[in-house]
Amino acid sequence: MLASLPYMSIIGGVAPNFAILVVARVVQALGTGMIVPVGMNLTLAVAPKNKIGVYMGIIGAMTTLGPAFGPIVVIAPMAHGIRCFSHSPPCLRSAWCARSCGSVTSRS
Repeated sequence: MLASLPYMSIIGGVAPNFAILVVARVVQALGTGMIVPVGMNLTLAVAPKNKIGVYMGIIGAMTTLGPAFGPIVVIAPMAHGIRCFSHSPPCLRSAWCARSCGSVTSRS
């Protein structure tokens, strides 16, 4: 299920009709529902005993803040006229957002 997330994202992005879009999103939801428990179990298995709380907090922040800020990261460039931004790699989105916020400057 987890391995199907990128494929279902692509299928959902190019879905020719609503039914295929819904099926792709449902399969994505099934895979995404497994991310939190698998991540928590991996964290418990690998983290040092004195740092489990910190690592669990990071996992919780990712699962809370990711869905909250994801739409903002995609919609902000669309406000500037960039339309196919949602299918670009996350590293390019982060670089564009950092540059547009003025935190990254280019060398001249």
